[in-house]
Amino acid sequence: MTDFCDDLENWMGKMPAELKAVPIINLAIPGSHDTMSYGIKSKAPVAPDADPVVGTLNKYIPCVVKRWAVTQRYDIVDQLKCGV
Repeated sequence: MTDFCDDLENWMGKMPAELKAVPIINLAIPGSHDTMSYGIKSKAPVAPDADPVVGTLNKYIPCVVKRWAVTQRYDIVDQLKCGV
């Protein structure tokens, strides 16, 4: 079995031949949740559709709301290098 962990940036190139023939729409491809959330700042406004209590919390304790909102620590380049 291929060890994909050695070169995560090129994991698709290491796929077995039978998987390379499968249309991309039929593959389960790794991804990240809220890819761009790494850039959320403490003073960022909440989403317009957020529950009002989130807006209130963000007004008084924005660091807590930021910790809830940020689901990625790495930027896009680093996420891709990690194989996402």
